[in-house]
Amino acid sequence: MEDLDLPHRLIAAGEEPLGERVNVYNKMKILNGIIDSLDATEINLIRDSPLGGLLDFPNKPAWSASFGLYLLGRQLDIAKANEIWVVYAGTPVRFSLREFHLVTGLACGRYPDVPKKKRKGTAGKEIPFYSTLFGLESDVTVERVITMLKKKVTNDPSLRIRYAVLALVDGYLLPTSHHPKIIKEHAEMSENLTSFLTYPWGRLTFEMMMNSIKERELEQLATTSVAVQGLLYALQLVVLQAAPAIQEGPVSEETVGSESDEDTIELHPRQVVPFKLGNAKVLDTKCQTHVDPIIHPGVLLDPAEDVSWSDDEVDPRVDTMVKLAEEGFKFNNDMFPGGCIPSEVVVAPKKQKRSATLKGGRVRKSSKQGRIPKNPTGIRRTKQTVHNVEESVVLVDMNALSRMLDGKLNAQYKKIIKGVTDWFIANTLISAENGKDVPAENGKEVPADKGKGKKVTVPQSNPLHLSDGDDDFDTLFPLRPPSHRSSRVGKVAHRVSQVPGEGLGLDNSVEGIASYYNGLFPGDCSGSRAADGVANHVDDEENGLGICQVMDALLKFSRHILRTDEVDGEKLRVDVLDTKFISQLCRLYPKFTKAPASQDFQFPTALVDAVCGVGELDRAELFTEVDYLYLPFNFDKKHWVALCVDLNCAKIIVLDSNVHLRTDASIKVDIEPLSKMLPILFRQAASNPIMSQLLPTPFSVERSLCIPQVTSHVDAGLMTIFLIHAHAAGGMDACAEFLPECIEAETKKLVSAIILAGVP
Repeated sequence: MEDLDLPHRLIAAGEEPLGERVNVYNKMKILNGIIDSLDATEINLIRDSPLGGLLDFPNKPAWSASFGLYLLGRQLDIAKANEIWVVYAGTPVRFSLREFHLVTGLACGRYPDVPKKKRKGTAGKEIPFYSTLFGLESDVTVERVITMLKKKVTNDPSLRIRYAVLALVDGYLLPTSHHPKIIKEHAEMSENLTSFLTYPWGRLTFEMMMNSIKERELEQLATTSVAVQGLLYALQLVVLQAAPAIQEGPVSEETVGSESDEDTIELHPRQVVPFKLGNAKVLDTKCQTHVDPIIHPGVLLDPAEDVSWSDDEVDPRVDTMVKLAEEGFKFNNDMFPGGCIPSEVVVAPKKQKRSATLKGGRVRKSSKQGRIPKNPTGIRRTKQTVHNVEESVVLVDMNALSRMLDGKLNAQYKKIIKGVTDWFIANTLISAENGKDVPAENGKEVPADKGKGKKVTVPQSNPLHLSDGDDDFDTLFPLRPPSHRSSRVGKVAHRVSQVPGEGLGLDNSVEGIASYYNGLFPGDCSGSRAADGVANHVDDEENGLGICQVMDALLKFSRHILRTDEVDGEKLRVDVLDTKFISQLCRLYPKFTKAPASQDFQFPTALVDAVCGVGELDRAELFTEVDYLYLPFNFDKKHWVALCVDLNCAKIIVLDSNVHLRTDASIKVDIEPLSKMLPILFRQAASNPIMSQLLPTPFSVERSLCIPQVTSHVDAGLMTIFLIHAHAAGGMDACAEFLPECIEAETKKLVSAIILAGVP
């Protein structure tokens, strides 16, 4: 039947996405934690509601993140924004709101009008119901709610059931991070418990999921591990019902039992139903099993469950598939041609995301309400459409640009490396007496130590002095990474101590220049945890540079970029301190613990000045102008991490690209001194009422598990810098999307930015 007009594939038949998994935020540990914290009466009440279907999920086959990406890679290219079709075993399977409702049991009808009712207090002021539930707590995490249920903070059944359903909705159906919080609007809705339980949460999480899937560019889907919001587990359940032979087949070696990257919060261990991933892939390849294109075709839904969409597009090709499915037509893989080959996809340079400024000036990934703009052609674009001829001239072949730039740098790469190194030296000064860094102040002499009065000459602040520059350096260029990089730990010390040249084995190109600076970040470099091994001087004759000094210089340049960048007319509310800050602070902990009262401990003036930014004209004021403070440092000379201090939430978030080196418990023990001392230090350095009134209680410590991991700790230093950039611009979502294979390209851009900073 060659005349059939069926959709084409997004990814060619027989090919798989290059990513390893699809990242989701709804975790079974949250669901199990809620269930284990409730008594039988509370369980039955929820089971009798539209949310009751969720309580059966722990008894279903375990979610497979790799199979989720496997299915998304088998999508067909359709125009409908509210459904997807995936080809499994040669048969297209529909995943629409109808199928979602059938496998989850969630309410998926049209959105009702939610009345806004507020109770009046004695002074005539509105009292939010959120305050009744959580008092004065402003940011309540779902894990906190589960703990409240488990410890029976209240025995009021009306409050406990509201805690439970709020945790189900915000923690399992609608999370947008790995540490979800209770949404205040949802807390207000829960005042009317009946309306809350019957609200179409299923439609809302399905719409969130479709938006998340449809907004992904084809190149992202084909080459990376993508993140999807909403309840993507339902797609796996639909395919299992469409092809029941997956779970009926023999148990293979490749099975999925549980999400191994999670820390359990369950009270009682559960017997997990394994998902037979190996069998699922074998059946798909052989195409010999029966698959229903539309599950339960004869089931009639309750008229109240209107699963239609008022703005749904018309796609004749989808209508053809539906008609053929109803006729019992036998599909096969050959009927769905086209699609890209992931290994041949050229990934465009990742652009800085520009979205609306949220509370506090923080820039986050765009999360528009409603669905994404419709694509009338139904074709998923891999590049932005060129709207006019004038715009088309800026679409440059990046490979050609890279070759052109390599040619321009061929004769002057030594000069560029020397210029960048000179900039490092100019911005990281070493006291000849004690080896401590001395901040530069407009090229003048500054005291190396207040008590000793020593002085050193500070080079001028002009970052780079490159002569014989080329006119083509006036454009900042993003470049793609090469296919591989050589960086051996054993030869780093030898490389650092040389003037860059032929002896380094560098090719005369941007790749060579970038790889030279990649080599400055070995895993065995000294860190801020201890003074041992810290480079104490700069060898001016050989232009050598200590590893931590290089790190501090890059951090200083990064801080300059983050503090001067503006998004939607507002600056990022972030700041960065150097690697010495944590080292100096931790050395004081033994004395801090011996103080009669922690609030009375007096920190040295140098630390207080570091927090206040004394002598730095561009330093912003914490709490009033800064919401996030980044503190990078190195564990045991081999484990670079960045601490993100969330000032508003009194929390320390550990950005760690080498989580296998330390357990969460070990991390919390190591960070405990900081969590206790930072609030006291901030109070002593108070420059505004918020700091002076800060509670002296320790900051909480979290380590996110969504951070991409580097395969070698050699890359951890640079990865730490780029995670700071990503978090400052887009929060944890941006960190999760920064892939280790981008390190080389981002290093080139960072070096290029430093080069261009000094070009007249």
